[in-house]
Amino acid sequence: MEQSGTWLCKICFASKLSRKSLWLHVKSKHAVHAPKKLLPCLFNNCVFSFASLSSLTSHLSRCHPCDDKQQMKAHKLQCLHCNAICFTIHSFMTHLRVHVRRSETVVCPVAGCPFKSNVLGTFWSHYSRKHSFLTYKSIRDEIRCKSIRKWVYLKAVSFQSLCSG
Repeated sequence: MEQSGTWLCKICFASKLSRKSLWLHVKSKHAVHAPKKLLPCLFNNCVFSFASLSSLTSHLSRCHPCDDKQQMKAHKLQCLHCNAICFTIHSFMTHLRVHVRRSETVVCPVAGCPFKSNVLGTFWSHYSRKHSFLTYKSIRDEIRCKSIRKWVYLKAVSFQSLCSG
C-alpha cells in the first residue's frame, strides 16, 4: 500500500483504492496466466510471489491478516445455530465448520448471499471463492453482536441453560 492510500498492482501498475479491489483485479486479470507468470504479494514491502491464486490467498491470510484490528476487537459474532460467540471472523468460520460437519445446513454469513450448504467441501469452496476477504461490515446483521450488553446477556443465558440442562 502506498502513502496515498492506494494499492498498486505489481504486474501492470493499475491503481486500486482497497486491498480487496486489488485482489479482485489480480484474480480477474492476472490469475488466468498464473502458470506462465508468478503472482506477487499485494503488499509493496513483501517480496513473495506465487504460482497460483490459492497460494497467494493463503499467504495473505497468514502473513497479512485483516488491517482492521480495532474493528476486530469491537465486534462479536453469534452463531445462529447454537448461540456460541466468536471474536474473529476466522474463529467464526472455523466454528461454522463444526455445524457443516454434522450435516447441518449452514447459511453463508455474508449479507445478501443466499448460499447455504450442509456439505463441508461445498461450503468452504463457496467461502474461499466468493468471500475470501470477508469484513465485519459484510456479515449479516443478525450474526453481529453490536453491543457488549447483548453479548453479556447471551453468555448469561448460555450459562443458565448449561446449569439447568
